[in-house]
Amino acid sequence: MPAKFPCPNCGHELARANADCADCGYPNQPRDAPEPIVPAKPSPRLRITIGKLFLYITVSAMVFAILRAAGFDGLFFTLFVSASFIPLAKLIRSFHQNPIW
Repeated sequence: MPAKFPCPNCGHELARANADCADCGYPNQPRDAPEPIVPAKPSPRLRITIGKLFLYITVSAMVFAILRAAGFDGLFFTLFVSASFIPLAKLIRSFHQNPIW
């Protein structure tokens, strides 16, 4: 009479120690490594592409050149510092709407 081996998952008797279970499909062979966890994509509100970054730098350089040629050196820095709070406010608001904890 052949020896029977119980399935470690459901207890169904197997003909061989390394056979797959017909009831639950449990393989007795070592399992593959689990799939790596892929982080979620950031919110579209937070996504800044290289094209947008290049556009912002180009536009700010053009505004700086125009204001400097007109003699308003300090006005550009005032506008630049005040405009830098707009993305910061958007970032804070998006974290309040979609908290990460």
